[in-house]
Amino acid sequence: MESARLVVVPAQSVGGYVEEEPEEENSAQFDVSDRRSLDEVVNWLLGLGYIPSFCTACYREGRTGDRFMKLLKSGQIVNCCQPNALMTLKEYLEDYASADTKEKKRGKSDSGAVGNYYKSGSEREG
Repeated sequence: MESARLVVVPAQSVGGYVEEEPEEENSAQFDVSDRRSLDEVVNWLLGLGYIPSFCTACYREGRTGDRFMKLLKSGQIVNCCQPNALMTLKEYLEDYASADTKEKKRGKSDSGAVGNYYKSGSEREG
């Protein structure tokens, strides 16, 4: 089985960026944000072979700041987050993702770490 790369998505409510802020309520002096929807970002990350994670366990366990960054930069975050990352991604795909983003996940189901985790125990490779 190929190794999956994990991406931690900043904590927010799943689907929290579905509705655009009305222009009259936008008080920003200049634009510094990424204007893509959450679905567009998840779709893009899946296309790159990453597993977007909505897991908040690190925050709840006090793994924040330098402690969190050390885990992230060393790649050890997968030891803390991968099961939760897969479950939160599955929840997002089932409840909020566009058809195109759902299809990206399906496209990886024949081979690849993302699809392999979504198969039932008897169907999993290796």
